[in-house]
Amino acid sequence: HEERAAALRTAALALGVVAAAALAVVRSFRLTAPPSGQGEPDVSER
Repeated sequence: HEERAAALRTAALALGVVAAAALAVVRSFRLTAPPSGQGEPDVSER
């Protein structure tokens, strides 16, 4: 059972890394996107 626990830990770490990478990519795309987004009006800035 210890092997399964280790596998679950590695899988959880891998998922966490993938999720963090995905969030970083999404944030980078949002930052590089023009301020006049096609779906989100910038109300806070104005």
